[in-house]
Amino acid sequence: MEKIKLKLYEWIIFFLLLIFLIGYMGLFSLMSNYISKTIIYLVILFAWIMVLEKYIVNGIKNFKKYYFNDALSIVIVIVLVSSLLNLIFEKIDSTIPVGNSQSTDSMLAMLFSALIFAPIVEELVNRCAMGLFLEKFIKNDVVINVVTAIIFAFLHLFKMHLNIYGLIFYGLVYGMLGYSCGYYYRKTSNIVLSMLIHFIWNLCMFAGIVLRNML
Repeated sequence: MEKIKLKLYEWIIFFLLLIFLIGYMGLFSLMSNYISKTIIYLVILFAWIMVLEKYIVNGIKNFKKYYFNDALSIVIVIVLVSSLLNLIFEKIDSTIPVGNSQSTDSMLAMLFSALIFAPIVEELVNRCAMGLFLEKFIKNDVVINVVTAIIFAFLHLFKMHLNIYGLIFYGLVYGMLGYSCGYYYRKTSNIVLSMLIHFIWNLCMFAGIVLRNML
Protein backbone atom coordinates (compact mmCIF):
# COMPACT_ATOMS: atom_id res chain seq x y z
CA MET A 1 0.00 0.00 0.00
CA GLU A 2 1.37 3.40 -0.99
CA LYS A 3 2.33 5.55 1.98
CA ILE A 4 0.39 8.83 2.24
CA LYS A 5 2.68 11.84 2.66
CA LEU A 6 1.33 15.19 3.80
CA LYS A 7 2.76 18.56 2.81
CA LEU A 8 3.19 21.36 5.37
CA TYR A 9 0.05 23.06 4.04
CA GLU A 10 -1.91 19.84 4.53
CA TRP A 11 -0.54 19.38 8.07
CA ILE A 12 -1.79 22.88 8.96
CA ILE A 13 -5.23 22.00 7.60
CA PHE A 14 -5.16 18.69 9.50
CA PHE A 15 -4.29 20.52 12.75
CA LEU A 16 -7.11 23.05 12.25
CA LEU A 17 -9.46 20.20 11.42
CA LEU A 18 -8.66 18.47 14.71
CA ILE A 19 -9.27 21.68 16.67
CA PHE A 20 -12.56 22.21 14.85
CA LEU A 21 -13.77 18.65 15.49
CA ILE A 22 -12.75 18.71 19.17
CA GLY A 23 -14.47 22.08 19.58
CA TYR A 24 -17.68 20.92 17.91
CA MET A 25 -17.67 17.75 20.02
CA GLY A 26 -18.15 19.88 23.11
CA LEU A 27 -15.05 21.93 23.97
CA PHE A 28 -16.57 25.22 22.77
CA SER A 29 -19.75 24.60 24.76
CA LEU A 30 -17.70 24.59 27.98
CA MET A 31 -17.04 28.29 27.50
CA SER A 32 -19.81 30.05 29.38
CA ASN A 33 -18.40 33.54 28.82
CA TYR A 34 -20.04 35.05 25.72
CA ILE A 35 -17.05 37.29 24.89
CA SER A 36 -14.46 34.51 25.07
CA LYS A 37 -16.66 32.20 22.98
CA THR A 38 -17.13 34.95 20.37
CA ILE A 39 -13.38 35.59 20.19
CA ILE A 40 -12.68 31.87 19.72
CA TYR A 41 -15.26 31.64 16.94
CA LEU A 42 -13.83 34.70 15.19
CA VAL A 43 -10.28 33.29 15.42
CA ILE A 44 -11.46 29.99 13.93
CA LEU A 45 -13.38 31.80 11.21
CA PHE A 46 -10.41 33.93 10.09
CA ALA A 47 -7.97 31.01 10.44
CA TRP A 48 -9.96 28.88 8.02
CA ILE A 49 -10.44 31.79 5.62
CA MET A 50 -6.69 32.48 5.58
CA VAL A 51 -5.66 28.83 5.17
CA LEU A 52 -8.24 28.02 2.48
CA GLU A 53 -8.28 31.45 0.87
CA LYS A 54 -7.55 30.07 -2.60
CA TYR A 55 -10.80 28.07 -2.58
CA ILE A 56 -12.82 31.15 -1.67
CA VAL A 57 -11.07 33.41 -4.19
CA ASN A 58 -11.54 30.80 -6.92
CA GLY A 59 -15.21 30.46 -5.96
CA ILE A 60 -15.80 34.21 -6.13
CA LYS A 61 -13.98 34.59 -9.47
CA ASN A 62 -15.87 31.72 -11.10
CA PHE A 63 -19.27 32.34 -9.53
CA LYS A 64 -22.08 32.32 -12.10
CA LYS A 65 -25.26 34.37 -11.75
CA TYR A 66 -27.46 31.31 -12.24
CA TYR A 67 -25.89 29.76 -9.11
CA PHE A 68 -28.34 31.90 -7.09
CA ASN A 69 -31.27 30.16 -8.77
CA ASP A 70 -29.59 26.77 -8.31
CA ALA A 71 -29.01 27.39 -4.60
CA LEU A 72 -32.56 28.64 -4.03
CA SER A 73 -34.04 25.68 -5.94
CA ILE A 74 -31.97 23.19 -3.92
CA VAL A 75 -33.04 24.71 -0.61
CA ILE A 76 -36.71 24.75 -1.66
CA VAL A 77 -36.51 21.03 -2.46
CA ILE A 78 -34.81 20.26 0.88
CA VAL A 79 -37.39 22.36 2.76
CA LEU A 80 -40.28 20.55 1.02
CA VAL A 81 -38.80 17.10 1.70
CA SER A 82 -37.99 18.09 5.30
CA SER A 83 -41.55 19.36 5.80
CA LEU A 84 -42.91 16.04 4.51
CA LEU A 85 -40.58 14.12 6.84
CA ASN A 86 -41.66 16.37 9.70
CA LEU A 87 -45.33 15.51 9.09
CA ILE A 88 -44.49 11.81 9.05
CA PHE A 89 -42.34 11.86 12.19
CA GLU A 90 -44.79 14.14 14.00
CA LYS A 91 -47.36 11.36 13.71
CA ILE A 92 -44.87 8.94 15.26
CA ASP A 93 -43.50 11.23 17.98
CA SER A 94 -44.86 14.74 18.57
CA THR A 95 -42.08 15.56 21.08
CA ILE A 96 -39.36 15.99 18.45
CA PRO A 97 -38.14 19.63 18.72
CA VAL A 98 -38.47 21.79 15.61
CA GLY A 99 -35.47 23.79 14.37
CA ASN A 100 -32.85 24.88 16.88
CA SER A 101 -35.29 25.22 19.75
CA GLN A 102 -32.80 23.53 22.08
CA SER A 103 -30.24 26.29 21.72
CA THR A 104 -29.59 28.47 24.77
CA ASP A 105 -27.66 31.10 22.80
CA SER A 106 -28.94 34.63 22.41
CA MET A 107 -30.64 35.64 19.18
CA LEU A 108 -27.59 37.70 18.18
CA ALA A 109 -25.25 34.76 18.79
CA MET A 110 -27.53 32.47 16.78
CA LEU A 111 -27.58 35.04 13.96
CA PHE A 112 -23.78 35.15 13.79
CA SER A 113 -23.43 31.38 14.10
CA ALA A 114 -26.13 30.49 11.57
CA LEU A 115 -25.57 33.12 8.89
CA ILE A 116 -21.83 33.81 9.04
CA PHE A 117 -19.82 31.21 10.93
CA ALA A 118 -21.61 28.02 9.87
CA PRO A 119 -21.97 28.65 6.10
CA ILE A 120 -18.30 29.66 5.80
CA VAL A 121 -16.45 27.45 8.29
CA GLU A 122 -18.58 24.31 8.05
CA GLU A 123 -18.39 24.33 4.26
CA LEU A 124 -14.64 24.96 4.21
CA VAL A 125 -14.20 22.12 6.70
CA ASN A 126 -16.62 19.57 5.27
CA ARG A 127 -16.05 20.21 1.56
CA CYS A 128 -12.49 21.54 1.18
CA ALA A 129 -10.53 20.26 4.19
CA MET A 130 -12.15 16.84 4.57
CA GLY A 131 -12.38 16.44 0.82
CA LEU A 132 -8.66 17.12 0.52
CA PHE A 133 -7.84 14.13 2.75
CA LEU A 134 -10.64 11.83 1.59
CA GLU A 135 -9.47 12.21 -2.02
CA LYS A 136 -6.20 10.52 -1.02
CA PHE A 137 -8.09 7.33 -0.13
CA ILE A 138 -11.37 7.53 -2.08
CA LYS A 139 -11.59 8.25 -5.80
CA ASN A 140 -15.38 8.15 -6.10
CA ASP A 141 -17.15 11.52 -5.70
CA VAL A 142 -20.44 9.90 -4.61
CA VAL A 143 -18.71 8.03 -1.76
CA ILE A 144 -16.89 11.20 -0.69
CA ASN A 145 -20.18 13.12 -0.67
CA VAL A 146 -21.86 10.41 1.41
CA VAL A 147 -18.99 10.31 3.93
CA THR A 148 -18.86 14.11 4.34
CA ALA A 149 -22.68 14.25 4.57
CA ILE A 150 -22.63 11.68 7.40
CA ILE A 151 -19.91 13.63 9.24
CA PHE A 152 -21.80 16.88 8.63
CA ALA A 153 -24.98 15.38 10.09
CA PHE A 154 -23.15 13.83 13.05
CA LEU A 155 -21.54 17.15 14.03
CA HIS A 156 -25.00 18.72 14.21
CA LEU A 157 -26.68 15.80 15.97
CA PHE A 158 -23.95 15.35 18.57
CA LYS A 159 -25.05 18.36 20.63
CA MET A 160 -28.79 17.69 20.30
CA HIS A 161 -30.58 15.69 23.00
CA LEU A 162 -32.91 13.60 20.87
CA ASN A 163 -34.60 10.22 21.02
CA ILE A 164 -34.19 7.68 18.22
CA TYR A 165 -36.95 9.26 16.09
CA GLY A 166 -35.41 12.70 16.47
CA LEU A 167 -31.98 11.35 15.49
CA ILE A 168 -33.41 9.71 12.38
CA PHE A 169 -35.40 12.80 11.39
CA TYR A 170 -32.58 15.32 11.84
CA GLY A 171 -30.05 12.83 10.49
CA LEU A 172 -32.01 12.70 7.23
CA VAL A 173 -32.46 16.49 7.12
CA TYR A 174 -28.81 17.34 7.79
CA GLY A 175 -27.71 14.46 5.60
CA MET A 176 -29.70 15.90 2.68
CA LEU A 177 -28.23 19.35 3.22
CA GLY A 178 -24.70 17.98 3.59
CA TYR A 179 -24.97 15.80 0.51
CA SER A 180 -26.48 18.62 -1.58
CA CYS A 181 -23.69 21.04 -0.61
CA GLY A 182 -21.08 18.36 -1.31
CA TYR A 183 -22.62 17.35 -4.63
CA TYR A 184 -22.73 20.88 -6.02
CA TYR A 185 -19.29 21.71 -4.68
CA ARG A 186 -17.72 18.73 -6.43
CA LYS A 187 -19.81 19.33 -9.54
CA THR A 188 -18.79 23.00 -9.92
CA SER A 189 -15.56 23.12 -7.83
CA ASN A 190 -17.06 26.27 -6.34
CA ILE A 191 -17.12 26.46 -2.54
CA VAL A 192 -19.03 29.76 -2.64
CA LEU A 193 -22.01 27.93 -4.15
CA SER A 194 -22.12 25.40 -1.30
CA MET A 195 -21.74 28.29 1.19
CA LEU A 196 -24.70 30.02 -0.48
CA ILE A 197 -26.85 26.86 -0.24
CA HIS A 198 -25.93 26.52 3.44
CA PHE A 199 -26.60 30.23 4.06
CA ILE A 200 -30.07 30.19 2.45
CA TRP A 201 -31.01 27.04 4.40
CA ASN A 202 -29.88 28.56 7.70
CA LEU A 203 -31.64 31.83 6.85
CA CYS A 204 -34.89 29.93 6.35
CA MET A 205 -34.42 28.06 9.65
CA PHE A 206 -33.53 31.28 11.50
CA ALA A 207 -36.59 33.05 10.05
CA GLY A 208 -38.73 30.13 11.20
CA ILE A 209 -37.39 30.39 14.76
CA VAL A 210 -38.04 34.16 14.85
CA LEU A 211 -41.60 33.69 13.57
CA ARG A 212 -42.32 30.97 16.14
CA ASN A 213 -41.05 33.22 18.94
CA MET A 214 -43.28 36.06 17.74
CA LEU A 215 -46.44 33.91 17.69
